[in-house]
Amino acid sequence: MRILFRLIGLLKRYWKWLLLTYVCLLLFTAATLIVPQFIGMTIDKGLHIDAQTLKITGNMKLLITYGLIIVGFSLLRGLFSFGQSYFAEYAGQKVAYDIRNKLYDRIQRLSFAFHDKAQTGQLMSRATQDVEGVRFFLSLVVIRLIHLVIIFISISVILFKMDWRLTLVSFACLPFIAYFAIKFGTRMRPLWTKIQQQM
Repeated sequence: MRILFRLIGLLKRYWKWLLLTYVCLLLFTAATLIVPQFIGMTIDKGLHIDAQTLKITGNMKLLITYGLIIVGFSLLRGLFSFGQSYFAEYAGQKVAYDIRNKLYDRIQRLSFAFHDKAQTGQLMSRATQDVEGVRFFLSLVVIRLIHLVIIFISISVILFKMDWRLTLVSFACLPFIAYFAIKFGTRMRPLWTKIQQQM
């Protein structure tokens, strides 16, 4: 956990870019949650089904208005998604650049005895794959994790407002999903470690 916080601490220098990332993330999440609401309103208010003839009629003006709103929010969602990815990637690349410079500086200052014992492949792996792993973690995993937490809480609130009983039924599968995810991760981690060592 200490290493985790240390890695996240590397982003402190680029807090402005991180702030822009989270602003775009929140706006993207909001646009994502609004679109289904308008789709529901389009069906509920814009369309009418005759129970006897099953003929579908609609308020064309309302359908066009809601359709344009949905398209507008979808475009905004795409824009905010791009902004979130761009700013997060920028911060991640900057951190990776700093780590590579520190690593290179550190390797240059090590004794000749160290270089007699150290394997070149190990050093190259640290400078390339390990740094790339850190960049991937900071620019994608941290952001996605927060996004998942926000969207899970938001959807949970919306679902509970609509029908709390149906929400509880839909959440009944979550413990099983969590169990299999943990089991999968436990089995895969040694394999990933072995592959990393081989590389």
